[in-house]
Amino acid sequence: MALTIHAGKSANGLFVTNEHAAARRAAEKAQGEGKRSSIFAGDLGVGPDKIQLKRQQAQKQAMKIVGDTFAAEKEIDQSLTDMADRLDALQKEGDEYHKELDRIAENRNELQENYGVTEDSDEHADLELLRKERKANEPGSNVTLDYEETKRLEKIHEKGLTGYQTDMLELDDQQAVKEKNLSETESQIQSIRASLNDTAIERLKSNPMLEAQKEADKLMEAANKEIIGDLMNESKEHIEEKMAEEKEKAEKIAEEKEEQEEKEEETQEEVSRFDGLTRIDGQREKYKRTDYKDDITLKRLCETFRNFSANKLKLYYDISDIRRFIAGMAVSHILILQGMSGTGKTSLAYAFGEFLDNTSTVIPVQPMWKERTDLIGYYNEFTKRFNETDLLKKMYEANYSKDIYVTVLDEMNIARVEYYFAEFLSLLELPDAEKRNLSVVSDEWENDPEQLEGGHIKLPKNMWFVGTANNDDSTFAISDKVYD
Repeated sequence: MALTIHAGKSANGLFVTNEHAAARRAAEKAQGEGKRSSIFAGDLGVGPDKIQLKRQQAQKQAMKIVGDTFAAEKEIDQSLTDMADRLDALQKEGDEYHKELDRIAENRNELQENYGVTEDSDEHADLELLRKERKANEPGSNVTLDYEETKRLEKIHEKGLTGYQTDMLELDDQQAVKEKNLSETESQIQSIRASLNDTAIERLKSNPMLEAQKEADKLMEAANKEIIGDLMNESKEHIEEKMAEEKEKAEKIAEEKEEQEEKEEETQEEVSRFDGLTRIDGQREKYKRTDYKDDITLKRLCETFRNFSANKLKLYYDISDIRRFIAGMAVSHILILQGMSGTGKTSLAYAFGEFLDNTSTVIPVQPMWKERTDLIGYYNEFTKRFNETDLLKKMYEANYSKDIYVTVLDEMNIARVEYYFAEFLSLLELPDAEKRNLSVVSDEWENDPEQLEGGHIKLPKNMWFVGTANNDDSTFAISDKVYD
């Protein structure tokens, strides 16, 4: 005899009903006293009040088991929601700190320009010496000043700091505060993420609501067995009929449960875990073009691109820069544009995508990136879906097309390139493009997208990666492995 538990919509109340008792009483009433074929406790020596009391007690205990578990799960859900909200707020706070650090860097450039001070000037050299003095005075610092530097500093302080030096040191102070705040924020982000991951793992190990349901079912089953035992002691002649009836009902419930599980499995199999990639499969024809022009020369290509950028996008580039950019694409599938902020590194790669009538994919690299999942996404065990990134969908789309695809890794060295881009670098070194297969998931489902073979996606031969790199205190040095 099954116990059915419903969750109320208004106040999360729990309602427990015995689905067979109501049906049995209705059938007996319709058939009349002389035509009943089922056992009723009133016909035996066991009073109906005693049976009802046992059922009520069992139902009350079952309600408490499920209710307590539901309340605990709800409290955990609320805690996860609060942590997720806090994580979102911290990420926004971190983004603001990055923007403020960028503004400080811009202010430094403006100060140099306004004061007319160059990097090789004596005034700037004195500024660097003042900065070294600050570091040397920090507690626990290993920085030391020699005799000549000490004498030079005495003269600088005796003469007094220039406006340029004062303003620049003030910006240094602001940067130190922002970097400290950013470090604390990122530490909190990592801590919250670790807590969320730990909670997710623990939930994957067990299902408290399912266990509570099973325990409640066992409790009701035990109560029903006790009632049946009482009935058996009072009336042996009805026991076989009663047991047959109960068995038939149990088998029917088991059959219904099995049918429901089969329907759920069929529904799950029909839905792909890769929503975006599956849609691309359905639209594959629109990515296939045949109207390519092969008669254009390299010189004409460079000049046409330059004119397009100037006329359509109001972006002006030296023809030699354009030639080097396009020539670099002929040599390697990964290019690095390195230089100061605001020199047009990102806009050059973006403009080339517009020129090819295939908009470049611009990916802002985040400081905490450490692995390939930050680039292509990850499988969510709760939703049973793969969280696809724009890059993964563009890679999948490119494998259907012969167009040139440009992916821009904006500020690629704000995180360590050799960490999050390691697998891409290794695959790009392979001479055989057909063997450049990037792992997306560890297993293969029957309804996975067509071009995802064995959980791997082919690195498109027609996709180029263009990284922009700045040289300042907020970035990492690019290793020789990346340059090679």
